[in-house]
Amino acid sequence: GMCDDDIEFVSAFLVTMYDEPTGRLHGKAALRKWFEASMNNGIHIEPPLYVLTGVDSAVLVEEISGTVAANVFTFGADGLITRSVGHG
Repeated sequence: GMCDDDIEFVSAFLVTMYDEPTGRLHGKAALRKWFEASMNNGIHIEPPLYVLTGVDSAVLVEEISGTVAANVFTFGADGLITRSVGHG
């Protein structure tokens, strides 16, 4: 997979759409559950508008169900995503 087993996922969308008041999920299982729920609720993600790369991170600017959002992904030494922080 693309994600580290202990990935941290941070997003304000979690507070309103997933009833997670901290806005944080930890681990692949929790992240998988979030994405399954999102897809079942009709969330539609367009191909990225922009992809910006850094030394150990990348930013995807995309449209998610009509809202422009930026997601910052941080990569570990093994190339797996260790942290994802959504802005929108």
